[in-house]
Order: sequence, then structure tokens, then C-alpha cells
Amino acid sequence: MDPETADLILALQWQDLEHVKMTSKGKGRETDVLSDADVAIQLQQQEFEQAGYQIADRRMAESIHRAVLDDGASVVILASKENQAADDHSLAYQLASPTEKAACDRHLAVQLNLRSLQSTPHPPSLTLEDDNISW
Repeated sequence: MDPETADLILALQWQDLEHVKMTSKGKGRETDVLSDADVAIQLQQQEFEQAGYQIADRRMAESIHRAVLDDGASVVILASKENQAADDHSLAYQLASPTEKAACDRHLAVQLNLRSLQSTPHPPSLTLEDDNISW
């Protein structure tokens, strides 16, 4: 059953339950013991709430499924390109001179520190001097 039909059925069932609640004779005080009918109404409400959650969960699962089908090939291609770029960087680093490696290491350290600062709510002030971070 599609989610729209399930929503309609659930909405109609809620209306029926509300009608039953309004026409029921059990209008006792809060301290009174609940009648069997009142308990049945409460249980039915809980079941309808659970059904609503299940419909929402199904919608979410179907949305994720569609996204995986629609975007899966693109993600595989991008991941492959990203892996190739990482392999290229690794090879370039292995072939680099010690001076080039040191410069690359300093640049990477700066990038990692800047990323960690972006994720903190209130980063301390810092200055960048020749790719070195000083606090």
C-alpha cells in the first residue's frame, strides 16, 4: 500500500475514534477508574500513533532508497576519482625532495588546524605566520 493511501486510511480511523470519544457516555472524573471502553480508546490511539510513525519511517526509507538508486553511480565515480587523487598525492609525496616534503607537511598541519578550529564553537584567536600557527 502506498503511503498516501495509508495516510488516508489512518486519518479516517482517527476521525472515527474521535467520533466514538465524543459520543461515549464515560464522562467521569479523573479519579474514576477507566471503563473498558476508555481503555480500548486509549489503546487504539496508541496503535494509530505507532501506525503514523511506521508510515513516516516507510516514507523515509523509500526516499533513501530512491536517493541511493539515483545517486549511487555518481557517488561511485566521485569516490573513484577521490581515491585516484589520493594515490597521485601519495606518489608525488614519495617522489618529492625533503624541502618539498617539509613544505607539504606544514601546509597540511595548517589545513588540519584550521578545520579543527572551524568545528569549535568559540575558537581562540590565532595568527598565521609562514604556515605556522601561533596561539
